[in-house]
Formats: sequence, C-alpha cells, structure tokens
Amino acid sequence: MVKNFDTIIVGAGPAGLFAAYYMAEQSDAKILVIEKGNAVSARKCPINETGACARCKPCHILSGVGGAGLFSDGKLNFIPKLGKTDLTQFMDMGAAQTLIDETESIFNRFGMNGPSFPTDMHAARRLRRQAKIHGVDLMIIRQKHLGSDCLPAHILELSEHIRQRGVSIHTSEEVIDVRVENGRVKGVETDRKFYPTRNVILAPGRVGARWMSALAVKHHIGLTQRGIEVGVRVEVHNEIFQDLCEVI
Repeated sequence: MVKNFDTIIVGAGPAGLFAAYYMAEQSDAKILVIEKGNAVSARKCPINETGACARCKPCHILSGVGGAGLFSDGKLNFIPKLGKTDLTQFMDMGAAQTLIDETESIFNRFGMNGPSFPTDMHAARRLRRQAKIHGVDLMIIRQKHLGSDCLPAHILELSEHIRQRGVSIHTSEEVIDVRVENGRVKGVETDRKFYPTRNVILAPGRVGARWMSALAVKHHIGLTQRGIEVGVRVEVHNEIFQDLCEVI
C-alpha cells in the first residue's frame, strides 16, 4: 500500500532540504523528499582514486543529498543582491534581510558557523578604495567559510534531523513526471512507483534544469530565461593575496 503524503519535494539539495526542514518545524504534514542521487555518506566520486571521470549515472558530484554544492568549499553569502541573484525581486529589502537572518540561524543550529568575513570592516573599505583607484570594483560581502572538509558532515546532520522530525527521504529514486488532472496536481511518477499527493515542490537543482523546463512546457507553465553569469578564476601565489584574504 502506497502511503499518502501531504507534500512531495523533488530534490534534496539546499532548496529541497530547507523546504523540508521548514515544513517539518512548522507543521505536522506528511512530507516525502525524493532524490535521484545517493545519501551523503554514499556520495563518492571515483575520479579521486582513478584520476578519470567514470561518467556515473547519476553523477555523485552533481546529484545526491546536499546537492551540487556538497563538495564545495562552503562559502555562504549573506547579502540580498549578488550578481543576478536579487531577493528584492520578490520582497522588500527588510523582508529579505529578515529571511537571510533566519537562514543564518538555521545554518548555525547545525554547526555551519565558520569564520566570518570581512574580519575588519575598516580595512575592507580601505582595500575597496585602493581597488577603485585601479579601476576594480571590489565587492564587500558578509561571508562565512565552512570548508570542504566540514560541509558533508553538516549536511548529514541537517538531513538526519529532518528524518527525525518525520520526513521521509528516498534516495536513488528519480522522479519522471508530475501527474496533473484538470489543472490539479495528483502526484508524482518515479522510476519505482506512483505517489499520490496534492502538493509538489520542485527543487531539482542545476542537474535537473532541462527536466524541469520540459515539465513546464508539458504542463503549460510559463518560463522566463535568466542571464548566465560567467566568471574567471585567477590563482596566484599565497603571499600576493594573503593580506587581502585575511580581511575579506
């Protein structure tokens, strides 16, 4: 017998995990998170041992609990506007800052409270002025650095807390389609079975972008395109940027 869920969340990256966390904390709803990748402890990229991409299906780097950022260095930016990300498109600045503060408190609850930058705001502003003299717009952003060695353990703790709150998390299971009848959601089809529900949150992440676009077209949901940000990473000897990195 298939269990009925009040809400099904597709994807266990940051958006999916935070949605599950918030709903579990604020309600008694029966929630299911479906993730096509593996659990945190089972995400192991073979390239570290073989030196070559094994083209895993799904990719352990991009898919799995924690999302594509699980193996990143864990930089958290606490700012409403950054590049093409702008929370004030959806709410006023005060509400955006309140949401950022709430998000930070959740990170802190699970030990994600690394070193905070800038370490010295006066020094940071001085560096910004010096950069402007040379035609560089140096952004001063409040950040925390968690570190790639620590991030998987933090995400594991968060996901286990969600489970303890009654949320079901299915891994290695892929959502194929969302069933809609007469304009209303009826459930989701996976590569295993059909799960009935009235509410679906889609959070498939970057790896699921094409699937989500195709789903939107199929169900006549409007789409808008956002610009792509392209960056350049320049690496130099540590002593060249050491003074700057100690501040920002």
